[in-house]
Amino acid sequence: MPTEDQALSLAQGLCTRLCHDLAGPVGAIGSGAELLSEEGGADPQVVALLSDSAASATARLRLLRAVLGAPTGRGLAPSEAKALLAAHLMSRAGHARAPSLDWGVVGTGDDDAIRARVQVLLNLCLAALDAVPRCERLTVTDQGGGSFEVTASGPGAPREAPLGALTDGAAGTDDGDLDPMTVQAVYAGRLTRALGFGLRVERLPGVLHILGRAGG
Repeated sequence: MPTEDQALSLAQGLCTRLCHDLAGPVGAIGSGAELLSEEGGADPQVVALLSDSAASATARLRLLRAVLGAPTGRGLAPSEAKALLAAHLMSRAGHARAPSLDWGVVGTGDDDAIRARVQVLLNLCLAALDAVPRCERLTVTDQGGGSFEVTASGPGAPREAPLGALTDGAAGTDDGDLDPMTVQAVYAGRLTRALGFGLRVERLPGVLHILGRAGG
């Protein structure tokens, strides 16, 4: 039976391959929309819809590649991760106002260590957004020491399902009964655990804090 690290590596490899295979067709749609616009004659609204949809899909694929794939490629330097997350927040909001992003992440150590840690932070951000769907402000703080924090602020009580899945994944107590609504949170928790960090979740009125600390 594979170890937990081997299972994570397998999942990351599959996600990397999937994102890689989808990137070409999605990029072709964007190129096709650009050609239609240059040639003229096509309905401008249709061309705009194709172009916007292709751009949104490309942004999501880049984020998913960084979040779910093997932490060896582009997108996981702190500045790159901030740009990916900001683009995701804009795409996720649609025509509504996107949450503001405060990104205070300082990468320390070698490149592999930085990428692994930034990947955990991005995953925790997605879990926080699942728990606080009306998030108005997302704050990420990591000065490269033995702790980090992700805070999501917004109206309403946080959803319990993703938070329970997150803490179970971090503690290694998830039972493997996954569903599409909680699987990413479990994955985020397991990545945090593999990094050697424990998680604590604090729920306050209008604010969710996810705190990571080395060694638990």
